[in-house]
Amino acid sequence: FVALPELLTQADYITLHVPVTETTRQLIGRRELALMKPAAMLVNISRGWLVDSQAVAQALQAGTLAGYAADVFEVEPPPPDYPLLRAPNTILSPHYGGHTEEGLKNMGEAAVSNLIERLRGGRPANTVNPAVYGNA
Repeated sequence: FVALPELLTQADYITLHVPVTETTRQLIGRRELALMKPAAMLVNISRGWLVDSQAVAQALQAGTLAGYAADVFEVEPPPPDYPLLRAPNTILSPHYGGHTEEGLKNMGEAAVSNLIERLRGGRPANTVNPAVYGNA
């Protein structure tokens, strides 16, 4: 484990896999982009609000970031004037990662399973914030 600033200065590829919280909103902004290598690639497949899209687009235009890939945006679908739609060296795709037959089936099964577990007084699997359940 290393601190984010150290990671940004050393990594060639940075992929984001965190939820949006008060501390992760715009996790990657101008300051963080300035720490990254000009040859670095940034990938966001978590949530659009993790990056400052305007700052990423400007870094791509300036050549201080080599590339950006994402399937998430601050607003989905992104508006026509979304800055990354015209930025160089970008790969953008719609937010469809879980929209497969198998993915939708798994989501439905997990929802039912978690509901049943909670009705029985237990904690649903993969609870992100177990403190909300007290001692259940």
